[in-house]
Amino acid sequence: MIKILADENVHSDIKGYESEQDRQKKTAAERWVKAVNYHGGYGKWHLVECRDPRTVDKILGGLFTTK
Repeated sequence: MIKILADENVHSDIKGYESEQDRQKKTAAERWVKAVNYHGGYGKWHLVECRDPRTVDKILGGLFTTK
């Protein structure tokens, strides 16, 4: 978990290989992030999945770009 800004947090998962257990953990993490954001008392959470550690900075940077 990474705290980016005062109210912006990231739950990250960096893996190369994905097993069935990893897919189940991802589903649980998606539900957790959705529930925490719905509650609203813990800041804004994002779920980030990365398969190539060299791209983490690009993925995280994309969370905070304005369109």
